[in-house]
Amino acid sequence: FLTEKLYYNFRTWRGFPESTYLIVYTIPALVQVLVSASSGAYKKEALPVLRIFPALLSGFFVISSLTYFFKDFAYSRGVVLLTFIVLFFLLSGWRILFRVIFKIGLSRVDKTIVKTLVVGTTQSSLEIAKKLKEKSSSYHSIIGLISETRKEIGEHFGAFEVVGSLQNIQKVIHEKKISEVIFPSEEVSYTSMMSVVAGCQKENVEFKLAGSNLDFLVGKSSVYLLEDIPFIEITYNISQTGHRFIKRSFDIAAGLFMLCTLYPFLFLKKNLLKRNSPTTDFVLEIPKVVKGELSFVGPKENVTSNLFLGKRGITGIWFTDAENKENLEKMDIFYAKNQNIWLDLEILSKTFFLLRAGRK
Repeated sequence: FLTEKLYYNFRTWRGFPESTYLIVYTIPALVQVLVSASSGAYKKEALPVLRIFPALLSGFFVISSLTYFFKDFAYSRGVVLLTFIVLFFLLSGWRILFRVIFKIGLSRVDKTIVKTLVVGTTQSSLEIAKKLKEKSSSYHSIIGLISETRKEIGEHFGAFEVVGSLQNIQKVIHEKKISEVIFPSEEVSYTSMMSVVAGCQKENVEFKLAGSNLDFLVGKSSVYLLEDIPFIEITYNISQTGHRFIKRSFDIAAGLFMLCTLYPFLFLKKNLLKRNSPTTDFVLEIPKVVKGELSFVGPKENVTSNLFLGKRGITGIWFTDAENKENLEKMDIFYAKNQNIWLDLEILSKTFFLLRAGRK
């Protein structure tokens, strides 16, 4: 509204038609909120300023692109450009003021203390806990160890107490306000580790994997060293709101398009002509995708009840890399960790190529 009035004063343009107010004042704002959320511009207990610019830049290109598809609402790209210039100064300005006046997101002594849990009770876990405690460049307060079983709760290993188990780790994180959990790679299976990560998505906590066995979890994660021990941050894209919204939107849009084009012909081909093919089987699953029972891309099956790896997919890495069937669990976890729309499109393009080649 503000930029419309500003632009109105400098140009002969007379503003948006009243009949379009509901659309132009709500849809672009909703798109920008979703883009900002997926870019990490909204953080609990923090007001990140540096992430505003990439979030707004991404939103600008997304909204500008939409005007090419919805030309009935492409009234003035000058207003769009002016809107994002004003947003940059307004959004970064109020965040800076809040950070300075109310000390939100600024470093304080209690904020710089990293309350940490180390999973495991073996020598490697104790070594990591000791090195973190002695690290001079940051202050880690080792709250305790997490055992795989409840039997060891309350016991001491060296200078550290077992304060919980994998079964109640979420409760420990919440009650003790833990900000970091370290998994030694030799201690916990990938399934157990990602189950913990999935169960603690609502907690304001970071998960890191330490050790030498980082072969499939290293991807886009940041890596740093604690002396000779590599650490990686564990992210879990499939459970993030922005990724899930984009994935579901793509499933609906692409599914409806294919239902109106390919589906009727292949349905008749199978049921009337009694001719079948891998491509036909793929396309005939699309109604389940639109209804939300399946996704275009996902795990082959999710047999771990408390580990969300996404909805079962009609294709996935399990299909495009079929020669590695013995590592299905690792492939599903890798997909859940790294999922984004570009990875989905890459998997789909490989799938269509393989289907044309006759892969079943």
